[in-house]
Amino acid sequence: QNPHSPRGRAGTSLMKCAVRLGAGNITFADKEPVPEPTNYTVRLKVKAASLNPIDYKMPKMSLGRYVGCDVAGVVDEVGPGVTEFAVGDEVFGVAQFGKSGGIAEYSICEAKMLAKKPENLAWDKAAGSVVTYITAYGAWTDRAKGGMQKGDAVLVIGASGGGGVAAGH
Repeated sequence: QNPHSPRGRAGTSLMKCAVRLGAGNITFADKEPVPEPTNYTVRLKVKAASLNPIDYKMPKMSLGRYVGCDVAGVVDEVGPGVTEFAVGDEVFGVAQFGKSGGIAEYSICEAKMLAKKPENLAWDKAAGSVVTYITAYGAWTDRAKGGMQKGDAVLVIGASGGGGVAAGH
């Protein structure tokens, strides 16, 4: 065990987090082990997370036990091979699929799936922007799937959800 691991309640290395029991069946556990970073990953002390349809519609076997793709937090520990982030950096991005989730006290993320959080961006806005903006960006730019080209016109229907709002930006 890493001597620098965070200590949860009563001096243990346990945390609270959301866990997936099956598609649409999510509960909270309060005795999950605090994850340790591995090669090219970092551990975050989570400040904010968001819940997307993918988080509660996908079965456990597809996304793993832990819930929450989008996460924002402070780098708590850096795994081997990570050079772009340091302990104390404020970041946002995607939790490591199958091994971690954003709706937790601590989360593991691949360094390549994170960005430094701008100082003027609130934690909740950072966490709530990731999957929705990636989805919208892909819809606009993926030419193989009908993405936009310069000069095209578009009508966004249903722009009240996260992806639609992001597409409008």
